[in-house]
Amino acid sequence: MGNSSFSRFVFWEKLKKSEFFRHVFTLTIGTTFAQAVNFLITPILSRIYQPADYATFSLFTSVVTQISVISTLRLEVAIPSIQEEKEANDLARLALRIALIVSIVSLFGIIFFLILQGSLLKDAILLGAPIAILLTAVNQILNFYSTRIKTYRTNSLSRVCSALTTGLLSVLFGWLGWGANGLVYGFIAGLAVGSVSLMLPLFNRIFISSVKANTNSYYLTRFRQFVLINTPHAFLDTLEISGVLILMNHYYSDNTVGSYFFAFRVLLLPVSLIGASVFQVFYQKMSAEKNAGRPVSPLIRSVYIRMAGIGIPIFTFLFFFSEDLFRIIFGANWILSGQLASILCPWLFFNFIASSVSSVSLIYNRQATAILIAGLSMSLRLGILFCLGDILSFTSMLKTLTLISSFAMIFAIWWYHNVPRIYESVLAKKS
Repeated sequence: MGNSSFSRFVFWEKLKKSEFFRHVFTLTIGTTFAQAVNFLITPILSRIYQPADYATFSLFTSVVTQISVISTLRLEVAIPSIQEEKEANDLARLALRIALIVSIVSLFGIIFFLILQGSLLKDAILLGAPIAILLTAVNQILNFYSTRIKTYRTNSLSRVCSALTTGLLSVLFGWLGWGANGLVYGFIAGLAVGSVSLMLPLFNRIFISSVKANTNSYYLTRFRQFVLINTPHAFLDTLEISGVLILMNHYYSDNTVGSYFFAFRVLLLPVSLIGASVFQVFYQKMSAEKNAGRPVSPLIRSVYIRMAGIGIPIFTFLFFFSEDLFRIIFGANWILSGQLASILCPWLFFNFIASSVSSVSLIYNRQATAILIAGLSMSLRLGILFCLGDILSFTSMLKTLTLISSFAMIFAIWWYHNVPRIYESVLAKKS
C-alpha cells in the first residue's frame, strides 16, 4: 500500500512538472468553465426555446460553419509551426484579409440566393451569417497565434467570455420572445466578445510593431498544401456535419431536426471540454518533437490511452441514461433529444479520441490521404441520407449514420497512429 501511494505521488509530481500537462490543464480549465456556463444555461434555454427554433438555428450555424472553415484557406493552421515571428505575423494578417474578402463575397451570395428563392424578408436572419463567418475566422486565427506563443490563458479567457456572452444574451433574447433570432444574435455576440478578448493583447504585436517579412504570394506558395489540400479536407469534414443537417431539414420535421441538433450540441460538451484543448497543445508539442527528430508515435499512444480512459465512462453513462437525463434536466419537450443522444454516443466517443490527434496529417504532410478518407466518409453519410431519407424513419437513419461514422473514426484512429510510425521507420533505415 505504501509503495503504491508513493508511486502515485511520484506520478502526479512528474505530471505537474510536465509542460504539456500544464498547457492542457490551462486550456481545459478555461474550456471547462466555458462549457459549464453552456451546460448550466442550456436547461433555461430549453424551457424558453422550442425544437423548431433550434432547427432554424441549426440551418444558420450550418451555413456559417461551412463557409468559415474555408474563409482563411486554412493558413492559420500553419501559424504554430512558424519559427520567425515576423512571418507568423504576416500569415495572420494575410489570413484575416482573406477572411474579410470571403465574408463580403458571402454576403452578396446570400442576398442573391434569397432573392432567387423569394425569401429575402422571411430568411433575413441569414444576412447575419457573413458577420459570424468573419468573427469565427478571427477567433480561429488568433487562437492558433496564441497557441504559437503559448499564451494559453488568453485562449481560456476568450472561451469563458464568449460562453458567458452567448448564454446570457440568448436567455435575454428568448425571454423577450425573439424566437430563433435570439439564438442567432446570442451566438454572434459571443463570437464578437471572444474575438475582442483575443485581439486586445495581440493587436499591437501582430499589426503595429511587426514589419512585413515577405509578400503574400510567397506565403500562398509556401503553404500551398494548406490552401490546396487542407482547405478541401476541412470543407469535407464540415460538410459531413452541416450537409447532414441541411438534408435533415429537407426530409424531416422541424421538431425532429431541432431535437437532433439540441442533442448533438449537448453531447459535444464533453468532446469540446478536453478534446479541443488536447488538440491545440498536442499540435504544438508534436511539431516540436518531430522537428527535434524525436519519435512521436509514443506520444500518440499516450494520448489515445488517456482520451479513452476519460471517454469510456462518460459516453457509457450517456448511452444508458441520456433519455432520463434530458427529461429531468431540459424538460419534457426534449425526451426525443435524449433518445437520439443515446444513438450518437458510439460515434462521438471514437471522434473524441481521433480528433485530439488529427493534426498528424498536417505535420507529416499527409493531407492528401486525409482528404480522401474524409471524402469517402462524407460521401457515404450524405449518400445514404439522400437516397433513404424518404424511406427510413429518423431513428433508423441516425443509427445507420452512427454505425458508418464509428467505423470511419476507428479507421482514422489507426491511421493517425500509423503515419508517424512509417515516417520514423524510414528515418531509421536511412540512418
